[in-house]
Amino acid sequence: MLKRWGVALLTVAVVFISVDEICYLLLRRGFSITQLTKSSSATEDFVEKLLPYEIPHQNPSQLYHFGYTPSQPSRTLKTSFDHFDSSAPYNMPQANYSGRMYATLENNTEVYNVNLTTDSLRRRRARGTEFRNSPRHVLLLGCSQTFGEGLNDNETLPWQINSLQTEFEAYNLGFSSYGPNDLMARIQRHQLFEGIQQTQGLAVYVFIPAHMERALGSLSVVGDWGGRSAVVEEILPNTFKYLGPYKDLHPWRYKIYQFLWRTSIVKYFKIDWPRLNKKTTSDFADIVGGLKKMYQDRFPKNRFVVLILGRPRSASLAMGLRQSFSDRQIEFIDYSQLDLSKIIGEAPEIPFDGHNNKKANAQLAKMLVQDVLFKK
Repeated sequence: MLKRWGVALLTVAVVFISVDEICYLLLRRGFSITQLTKSSSATEDFVEKLLPYEIPHQNPSQLYHFGYTPSQPSRTLKTSFDHFDSSAPYNMPQANYSGRMYATLENNTEVYNVNLTTDSLRRRRARGTEFRNSPRHVLLLGCSQTFGEGLNDNETLPWQINSLQTEFEAYNLGFSSYGPNDLMARIQRHQLFEGIQQTQGLAVYVFIPAHMERALGSLSVVGDWGGRSAVVEEILPNTFKYLGPYKDLHPWRYKIYQFLWRTSIVKYFKIDWPRLNKKTTSDFADIVGGLKKMYQDRFPKNRFVVLILGRPRSASLAMGLRQSFSDRQIEFIDYSQLDLSKIIGEAPEIPFDGHNNKKANAQLAKMLVQDVLFKK
């Protein structure tokens, strides 16, 4: 019996390694499974270029099979982590940080080198030192797009909003790698809303499609860079509790995901788990609803608005997401079909990085001020 089991396991291992080697060679030669299959609609295609990479700027040998270097320049970025608080259980910026944030390609070509300043409450600076007496707040919640990865302090979205008007004080409450789950952890464990002077105002959660995988603890996140992602649990309807970082709560699953993500099979066939479908979309909307409740518990009766940036993976997924928000009475504004390049006359992304550049943020700020802050 043991001999049979041994032969079976050896056979499975040989088949797995052989298939992985074939996928590795196909990836090296630039072949993709999407070249072998055609979607029924262009909107059903995987829209990778609209999903900026965050945090996974590690050694490519850890991301791909046995040292395979990917073709995407953004995957070969080497970024600074000086502003991260390495002692925190999940990703957080340091308090009172003043320094540089920089990134280079593997050949040491500079992609960006910018100034970054945080206050005593770990928030990135969102305005100059001039006196303001704004009666209302606008809290910008999100990931590195909100935080301003690759941009100087005065080029971020919250700073641009402050430069356009004085009725609202914009606060930068985003950080790299975040999904709504990580924002919940910051609210519960590190008083994210502390120091907000104005009681009246609104919150804008800047959503990009990659937040869904982050909040759901997907293979593509946990297996790649998301071991410190915050895990939250719904303990009562619309009420969530932070439990801890993924790698501590699910150590064995974390190790399995790390192994699988390093295989070429997963890369070639674009395998991810859990799959994004009607149920997981609903689960994600529940988490966003929990984030809304946390904000409105602190600031009752204020508006909570989701800004949808970037096109979801498919038309059906986008429709399901909008419907899920509507069912939960979550106000949203949909910029997913917005072509910023036509409006600003150039590519809206930082070259080789994928995050919005300063012109894109300036345009988004103008639109948000008109469409959300001073909505008639």
